Amino acid sequence: MKFLVLENLIRKRFHDNIGRKYSTIYENESREKPDFPQELWMRMSVKFGEKDQITLGSNRLWRIIGIVFVQIFLPVGQGTNKNTTLADEISDLFLSKTVDGVTYKTPFAEHIGVSNGYFQTHVRVPFYSDDLET
Repeated sequence: MKFLVLENLIRKRFHDNIGRKYSTIYENESREKPDFPQELWMRMSVKFGEKDQITLGSNRLWRIIGIVFVQIFLPVGQGTNKNTTLADEISDLFLSKTVDGVTYKTPFAEHIGVSNGYFQTHVRVPFYSDDLET
């Protein structure tokens, strides 16, 4: 599977199930913050790692690894429940599932703390996708 196809599959899954409910910024958009920065918002990206050959022979299997990375931003003074609830929702969407040829592993959520007026929580979901070269 090509990087572009893989990125679009992951982004679509996230957007269709979670991203459309909140103000979400995806990589390389023209804006750095949402139109209404006083509300909860997110930044989502797909980070690729290595593409490795994992079998030998004429029909070689290639594996692409990466991480789905979601940053959750909530204005200071609203507690942690909204961030944690959303982190759970993101985790449930991906946790140990294989969808459209992408296998998602165990998510990791972490409260980062306050920066630039927002309480931040990060969610990272490792994934891999195998592609048979014929």
